[in-house]
Amino acid sequence: ERLWAGSVARARDLAASDANLLHESVGGEWSFIQTLRHLAFATESWLARAILGDPTPWDALSLPWEEAPDTPGVPHDRTARPSLDTALALRHSRMAMMRGYVDALTDDQLAGDTTPVEGPGWPESRSYPVRECLLTILNEEWEHRLYAERDLDVLTTRMPEQSEPLETSAAQTQHVVVGGAQPALDQRLSDELDRFNHEAVGELGLAEELTVQILTDTGELVAGISGWTWGVAAGIGMTWVREASRGAGFGAELLARFETEAVRRGSTHIFVTSFTFQAPDFYAHHGYREIFRWDGVPTPEVADVHLRKDF
Repeated sequence: ERLWAGSVARARDLAASDANLLHESVGGEWSFIQTLRHLAFATESWLARAILGDPTPWDALSLPWEEAPDTPGVPHDRTARPSLDTALALRHSRMAMMRGYVDALTDDQLAGDTTPVEGPGWPESRSYPVRECLLTILNEEWEHRLYAERDLDVLTTRMPEQSEPLETSAAQTQHVVVGGAQPALDQRLSDELDRFNHEAVGELGLAEELTVQILTDTGELVAGISGWTWGVAAGIGMTWVREASRGAGFGAELLARFETEAVRRGSTHIFVTSFTFQAPDFYAHHGYREIFRWDGVPTPEVADVHLRKDF
């Protein structure tokens, strides 16, 4: 999901320049939008149909492989041109379905077989190993992201960029490029800083990500928190609870679970920042103390509040 988030960010940059680029084929392959539609089909087929037993789980926008035979009930509209947001809404709902199933998956279920589904469709109506079904989806996700990144590289060359020469020596001229989101650059900077940090304090290893999610039975995200642990420190990056579920204690549950896991990993304190229009009072209520306030961020009347809790 993190890798795909970077690919989608690149696609949004393209769409801001020319939304038609996301419908363009590179080398006769699927467009970016078609790739999202196909991945929805793969999840619907191998999870919703084969594993969960829904005989017709497909959305009208879902897209089977090119040579798929016409089958009653299976969509096959290869000419549709939905917007990126429309395609992503379908995509995200199927990703949530997969996430919810995998999070609750037991070893016995993973080692088991599916029950044949009645009715025409894909895959065919027979029993499959659950592990094989899940690996099929993961393989589709992995391979098609690589194809998408390859094609985005080509499409990105058609976007205008602001570039100016930077004279560094008589023998070499470098260029300063100002642009939007660049996931590849973010990854490179992260890798280089990880390398530098490891050389400085190698015995600590690298920072580890830490996330907690609350999901519905269908895999829909109700609330989530993400952050990191590194040595004796931990940090909260983002916390969110959907609007309809706020005030029901989900935020407190997320925070408690995050803290428990951070302490288990060896953290003695946790940092978090929150704008004054967000939830600094929530963190203060749960034992976090303000250690710094950066006034005027992002507007004159707002502040960015930095808090810490010790264990």
